[in-house]
Amino acid sequence: MKRKRLLFNVLLTFSIFVNAQQSDSIYLKEVVIQEKIPITQQKITQKYISEVHFGKDIPLILEQSMSVISTSDAGNGVGYTGIRIRGVDATRINITLNGVPINDSESQNVFWVNMPDLASSLSNISVQRGIGASTSGTASFGAAVHMKTQNPDEMFSGNLSSIIGSFGTHKTNFSIHSGEISKNLFATIGASLLSSDGYIDRASSDLYSYFLQMKLAQKSSSFNLLHFSGNEKTYQAWYGIDAATLQQNRTLNYAGAIYDASGNIVDYYNNQTDNYSQNHTHFTWNIRGNNSWSLRTTLHYTKGKGYYEEYKQSEFIDDYFLTNTNQTADLIRRKWLNNHFFGITSEISYRLGSHFLSGNITANTYLGNHFGHVISLQNAMILPDFPFEYYRSLSEKNEISSYIKWLYQVDKISLFADFQVRNIHYSSEIKQHSDLEGDVSFGKKYLFWNPKIGLNYEIKDGKWYTSFALAQREPTRTDIVENKDIKSELLFDVELGFQKKYKNWQFASNVYGMFYKNQLIQSGTLDDVGNPIKENAAKSYRIGWETELSYQWNSTLYKLQSTVSNNRNINYFDSGNTTTAFSPNVIQNFAIQHQFSDFFSILSQNKFVSSQYLSNRNESNSKLNDYFQSDLFLSFSLEKIVHTKLIFRLAVYNLWNENIVNNGYYYDNSLYYYPQAFRNYMFQFTWKF
Repeated sequence: MKRKRLLFNVLLTFSIFVNAQQSDSIYLKEVVIQEKIPITQQKITQKYISEVHFGKDIPLILEQSMSVISTSDAGNGVGYTGIRIRGVDATRINITLNGVPINDSESQNVFWVNMPDLASSLSNISVQRGIGASTSGTASFGAAVHMKTQNPDEMFSGNLSSIIGSFGTHKTNFSIHSGEISKNLFATIGASLLSSDGYIDRASSDLYSYFLQMKLAQKSSSFNLLHFSGNEKTYQAWYGIDAATLQQNRTLNYAGAIYDASGNIVDYYNNQTDNYSQNHTHFTWNIRGNNSWSLRTTLHYTKGKGYYEEYKQSEFIDDYFLTNTNQTADLIRRKWLNNHFFGITSEISYRLGSHFLSGNITANTYLGNHFGHVISLQNAMILPDFPFEYYRSLSEKNEISSYIKWLYQVDKISLFADFQVRNIHYSSEIKQHSDLEGDVSFGKKYLFWNPKIGLNYEIKDGKWYTSFALAQREPTRTDIVENKDIKSELLFDVELGFQKKYKNWQFASNVYGMFYKNQLIQSGTLDDVGNPIKENAAKSYRIGWETELSYQWNSTLYKLQSTVSNNRNINYFDSGNTTTAFSPNVIQNFAIQHQFSDFFSILSQNKFVSSQYLSNRNESNSKLNDYFQSDLFLSFSLEKIVHTKLIFRLAVYNLWNENIVNNGYYYDNSLYYYPQAFRNYMFQFTWKF
């Protein structure tokens, strides 16, 4: 049935898309960062972002990128979302915005929900696969995502957009470009409101964000001030459901459940929510001298503060108040995080004949204040003043890193070398103890040397390239707290690729080998708040073949992407050689875009993902089924008809109403699922002025 539906999409498109005019590609070239640097990459354009962005998070926008799988806790792409590239999760993906690190310093994760509607302000997204070239922030341990914001327009303009859709989803966004305020001074301001009930029960989201950018451009230098903020209140939906519930009630959400004495759910706590605000400020100074050198320096500061609130039933009071009563009670607690992340990154680039050199130094400090409050206590002998603080710990993480890149070109050959060093001091200190939090005091020091070399050979309308890279990465806070003997990881990455254009055809293909030592993989257990507890696998690898083929026929673009891989753990404890969890062997994307005329276009996107284990021990009941997903996007513009930039867009997700489960976890010999929404719709109206 899945194959028939995919074939139907192809035949439908071929039967309609005839005798029309040339259209732009929806994707940029594969395997390019800078023309001569031999790394594997895909670049996502602003045009494509605008065509598929209906308020969903960036992982969902990248869904059609090579080797990418995205997921959503709420099931409809609003709220908490996640991404994997080549089976690598976000804690191992280096993510930056304008060169500034975005990954949280302790968890090394990226919480996209704290940056709602950031996609509306982006000019492009570069997705690197493999280790890639050195950059600021956490290690690129198999993938990297680099985002760049739009520059303010030099002329006054604006944009007003409104979205309505399934599951009570609403979004309103506006942005204004000031034009030239005074001599060479330009500004952009924007704001977004986004709310959704979510596909999963009570998985609601209320999100707010604003964006401000100012740029002062001079003859040989420029100054750029960027400030953006996000605020979210999201009902928790990260519990998942078991196999029986998936069949009977796939939208059931256990978060906030209140049980009677027989274990039956009788009610739900209505404020089982995550509440967080995050503010980012970047100040960048660019200098360019006589076309041979340039200097870019950025000062950055990120402030985050928030909590998630939980109703906890029949909790032992002694765990919170360090008493000896052996009583249980129902309580409401809030777990807080108040953090600061600030630093500087500076890069100088110099060109001398056939040599290109660049050097970077980055210094960052993270201060994290973790604490918890009991705000309500029922049916207990103890009645303290509320809120009662039951734990507090302070974390500090300092990093100084530097890299040097060298590129040398002679005729058709480009040689590339890249050497990075990262020096990290990470500590945590208990201020208020709680048995629930365990021993969160530690002090760790890491020194990593990460070399990379590569070669690029140009051919007519194409190239061959190869690279060899090594990366090392420190454990996360949870890794250290839950396993005192945890070790840092090492990855050796080999990439070999080919790219070629033939008139209307484009072809890109690469093979890779990613070989790990002490890779941190999920053990199958969870901590007190549901984070996966990891353990070191002595040896493991990912070997794969990625291929992309695109064909432009008149005004129709056909694009096929395929990833075939083998991902293994070697002698994994008592299980022998096993398949790495969350790593399907096959991922395929098929996209068709057609421009009927100047005012109407259609885009069909299709994805197949093979089955995957969610346990590294490969238990027979720990496997997600394969799935097929098809999304359809229609765009209608009135600009050529009424000379007003009015654009109407319709998105149909999961067109064939498939039963899709693309994420989950394996715990206590059971598989838990995160189901995604059946067919659903989003309608967008945009007015540009």
